[in-house]
Amino acid sequence: MNKLTSIFKRTRFTIKEQSHFAKRLSFLVKSGVPILESLRILRRQTKSKARLKLFDKIIDDVSNGQYLATSLKKLPNMFGDFAINIIKVGEKSGTLDKNLNYLSEELKKKQALKQKIIGAFVYPIFITLSTVGLAVLLTVFIFPKIQPIFDSLHISLPLSTRILLFVSTFLGNYGLYLLAILVFLVIVFFVAFNKFPSFHLLIDRFILKIPLFGKITQSYNVTNFCRTLGLLLKSGVIVTEALSITG
Repeated sequence: MNKLTSIFKRTRFTIKEQSHFAKRLSFLVKSGVPILESLRILRRQTKSKARLKLFDKIIDDVSNGQYLATSLKKLPNMFGDFAINIIKVGEKSGTLDKNLNYLSEELKKKQALKQKIIGAFVYPIFITLSTVGLAVLLTVFIFPKIQPIFDSLHISLPLSTRILLFVSTFLGNYGLYLLAILVFLVIVFFVAFNKFPSFHLLIDRFILKIPLFGKITQSYNVTNFCRTLGLLLKSGVIVTEALSITG
């Protein structure tokens, strides 16, 4: 049992896999195939051993009289609360095939929106990292080699040049220590971000105030909010529960 539990915790379904599962199951149910037989058909199309275990668990639960949504709720890495509630309403109202189709289309839209957001930031992030990398390369490896030339001139160097030489010397002597400190601070940041809601909220507020990035983040979340809430209401979920799930 512990081994199975470990497999269930490690096995995750991507948004694309969730969409494919919902779409294929919707097609089978709409065609009149019983839910249990539909799950068995999907299982036979699965090649991953870990996912076979998941399907075995779901098929076992459904064959014992449980709702599909109840079984999926035991596997949080497969579907989230949003998808589970869409399926739950569909089972109880007799519109499972339609709800699964709604879910599949919504997951596709969410994936497409996510890819657009990532695509919009790939170029500026690449340029920024390249610029920083080039600056570090020049500071650590190039400036130390030309510093003796400046020293031999015995003249007063401009402030900007003196700063660059100082930074170059500092990184050459203490670069590894600085890198270790930065890694430590990054780890502390992510631990605090995940463990302390107040810190998480502070960072979120800061992100929303960043020019351009904050506006894109806000628009992305508002779009997801409206789509999720709209689909839940369309599927028959009451407003209070729909708001809770959307949150």
